[in-house]
Formats: sequence, C-alpha cells, structure tokens
Amino acid sequence: RLMLNIRAPLADDQRGRNAQRQLARWYQETEFEPRDAVLFQCYRGEFSTDSQRAIHEELFRRGSPLQLLWAVSSYSVPLPEGALPLLIGSRAWYEAVGSARYLCQNIDYDRFFRKRSHQKYLQTFHGYPWKSMGVSLWRVQGKSESLITAECERRNSAWDSILVPAEFCEELYRREYRYPHEVLVTGYPRDDALVNSDLDAARAQVLARLGIGADKTVVLYAPTWRDTVATGAWTAKLFDELDLNYVTRQLGDDFALLLRGHNYNLREGSAGSSASVLDVSSYPEINDLILAADAAILDYSSLRFDWMLTGKPVLFFVPDLANYLSARTVLFEYGPTAPGPMLTTTEQVVEALGDLSSVTTEYATARETFNLEFQTLHDGHATERVVDSFFGVDAWPHRTPMLDPAMTPKAG
Repeated sequence: RLMLNIRAPLADDQRGRNAQRQLARWYQETEFEPRDAVLFQCYRGEFSTDSQRAIHEELFRRGSPLQLLWAVSSYSVPLPEGALPLLIGSRAWYEAVGSARYLCQNIDYDRFFRKRSHQKYLQTFHGYPWKSMGVSLWRVQGKSESLITAECERRNSAWDSILVPAEFCEELYRREYRYPHEVLVTGYPRDDALVNSDLDAARAQVLARLGIGADKTVVLYAPTWRDTVATGAWTAKLFDELDLNYVTRQLGDDFALLLRGHNYNLREGSAGSSASVLDVSSYPEINDLILAADAAILDYSSLRFDWMLTGKPVLFFVPDLANYLSARTVLFEYGPTAPGPMLTTTEQVVEALGDLSSVTTEYATARETFNLEFQTLHDGHATERVVDSFFGVDAWPHRTPMLDPAMTPKAG
C-alpha cells in the first residue's frame, strides 16, 4: 500500500528541527504585546472539535470581541464560523501562543511553552477521566519521584483552570497532578450538542453527508488505542481483533458499519474503507457520528460516557480486558462504566447486533444508573457555565455605559 506523508505548508525558514528550535527560542525570549484573542487547539491540530469548538461557538454566538484563533496542522482542517487559522509551527502561531490573552487546549503544549503574566490557560482535557493519568500513570511507567514532581510543576505553572465532568472528578485531578488552582465543575461543553440536538434531523443530515440510506441500522465501532501496540508518542496501530468483514456479511445490507479509529491510529495510517465498512476516522466531528449511529460497539474509550447521553444501545467488545487492565491501570472499576453486554468474540457481537431491541431493554436500568452516577452535569448548559466562569466580561460585547444627562459636564 502506497502512503504519502504531506507536510504542513510552512515557510522555508520554519521547516525542520533546527528552524523550530530557533522559533521556540525566539518565542521564549520575546515579550509579546497582549492580544485580545483566544487561541484554541485540539490534539495536534488535526481537528476543530471537542470542548474547544463548543466554547468557540458560544463566544461567537454572544458576539465576544475576542479574536477566535485556531491552531491547525494544515489549512484543510474544517473550522467553525468566525475562526482564524494559524499553522502550528509557523511564526504567527508562536506569536499567538505568547500574545493571546486566553489559551484553550485539550492536551498540553510542548516543553517550549512559557505562560506570560497576561495569559489565562483553560485545560479542558479530552475525555472522561477513567484511565490512569498523572502521578499514578507516571509511577507505573517507572518515572522517578523528582521527574514526577517536575511534570506536575510544569503543568501547574501553565493551567489556570481545568474542567471536570462531575464533582467526584475534582479530587482525582487534584491528586493525580497535585493541582492547586481553579477547578470548573461544570460538565463538558463537548456534550451539550448530544443533549440539545434534534436527534432525527441530525441523523438524517449526517447520513446524507456519508452517503448512507436513512433506512439502514447504523453501527459505530470505535475502539480505543492500546499501549501494547503504540508505535510512537502520538501513534498506535489499530486494534483489529473484531472481524468487521464477517460482521457485515452476517448482518447483510440492512446494516451500515462505521469504523472510527483513535486519532493515534489515524496518525499511524488510516485503516481504509472497504465495500462493507466505512472508515470515518478522519471525519471532523465525533458528535455527528454519535448522533447518526443507532448502536455502538465500544471498549475502554471515554467515548462511552458521551454515548450514554443518547440512550441508545451499546455493546462492549473487550476480548483483551484482563490484558488491557494489566497494561494500563485505571482510576475506578470498569464494570459500572460499561452498561451493556461485554463480549469477547466476533460471533457474539453479530448475535447481539441481530437483537438490539433486547439489548436496549435488558440494560435500560444499567444505563439509567450510569447516567445518574456520572452525567448529572451534562444538562445541555455546560458551555454557558464554562464561558461565564472563565471569560467573564470578555464573553460579551464591550459596551460603553450610557451617562446620565444630569451628570454630563456642561461646556464652558
């Protein structure tokens, strides 16, 4: 299979490791003038999605005077209305990292980053906390206590506020990152669309875009990445134990199967669509796929928390459950976070998909219990709470207050 690696269109003096080291040094040594702007970034810039997009859209809806800047890996990344793209690695991007008054990320900047005194940094993270992170993860990885302390200090010197999806999560982040600053216990803005959207209209629109008939039963398969098949710091091979071609052959033409790999898998190389499976790993908005699908096959991804807001049936394909939990420690028990049948073979998946009404009925109480335990803040208004709390008056147009005529100085 031929694969082409297309690099971002950086200027000649911005390409390569040496040029990037020089730009990073320039960024670190320069004192930038504050800029009334928000700089958003999702992952490594391949998408404009997650809570960043929801926050952008709310600021744009309110008519905020802030410039809405987006860090992107290429100019082909679809952006929301009102967005100004900045190519990651360009001089303009480094300048914005140093000058924007607000920074909004779902991962961390690389080690060149130095927050200025005029900046506020909102760390939204990119999924419900369940896998080990921070101190717990670093200890399992064998990092020294001095390095763990340094990693916590690096993050805590950057983050001014963090988002959590539920009250109990605040303690997790404070413990795992020794985090001392503001925690916004608001729910995730990314999930507002799943609660507020017209499900039927959204489904019809997305399926038309994908070229799938509305009469099909659409199944979303979204396996997460595994530490055991990681190929780099940000890449991993696709988990392929589920025989997708067998699934589609057995279910027939009444079903459509969507494959959504993790963005680590996408950087490794797309699995590619086939006659029976549509690869949607590069589709720009995961919420669209959640709204369009009638059922999901998931595993350990935090996507299961988002999915459960829809009330639709879900299967858990976890043939490697014991191995996964031995390779990646977790923050709390898996079972209560998986309100659906836990399956280990392709044949079991086919059987369950053939009787989705029974899955829906059998696990209705488990789904309700799940949402009561984990989702009470996901009421469709998380974005409003975050924008009000973090941006304050900058979330709204700045207006000059009208003066009382009696208080207006008279000429002469």
